[in-house]
Amino acid sequence: MINEKKSLAIELLIEGNMTKEDIAKRCDRSRQWLYMQVINDEECKAELNRRLQAIKTHAENKFNGKLDLAVDKMWEIINSEVDTRTREKALEYWIDKTMGKNTAKVEIDNIDKDKSDVDDILTSYNKFAALKEVK
Repeated sequence: MINEKKSLAIELLIEGNMTKEDIAKRCDRSRQWLYMQVINDEECKAELNRRLQAIKTHAENKFNGKLDLAVDKMWEIINSEVDTRTREKALEYWIDKTMGKNTAKVEIDNIDKDKSDVDDILTSYNKFAALKEVK
């Protein structure tokens, strides 16, 4: 059974602004309780997933409700843009999106595939990840 404390813990987990230790404290429970009674509990997992799906569905509905406005605005920009390069890129995007082509861009400039460059990239990534963990 999902009681008030478990429901609060689920809500705080979804928000993602607190550590698990802080969530347990907020619920006047131990971290062990949070893991055993909420995170690893099948009923709580199902409720967490249900709530996350509801949030996602709400966001998709809201997004889709504004899609007509966004399309109209994009068309307005395409028709009013003075810079032909910008207009061309917007039209190219529009056509690619309509035709089902992938519109995401990934650009990698002058990266040689030899081992030393890959090692440099991995080293940089690991430094970045370490800095991120400190925050």
